[in-house]
Amino acid sequence: MAPVTPGHDSTHAIAIALTVVSWRAATGFSGSELAQAVSAALYSAFGSGGDLTTELIEREILATRPLSVTMHERVQALRDWARERTVPVD
Repeated sequence: MAPVTPGHDSTHAIAIALTVVSWRAATGFSGSELAQAVSAALYSAFGSGGDLTTELIEREILATRPLSVTMHERVQALRDWARERTVPVD
């Protein structure tokens, strides 16, 4: 796969990366958390004078724990609270 270079649309870069990056590595991440992983990989790539690659993105994803993991209990408590007090959206 060709490296992503500056000037590419970030949404496009994320889509390219996630078609190659292991979906297991990205499980539990929100879209903004994945975008942040791409941003961190860009800093790493340009800081070292290289290109953005899927390997750099995967490394950043693997080095990060999503909120769905680190805040699991709080997220579940909020869901439980909302189940009794809100109207579900279809």
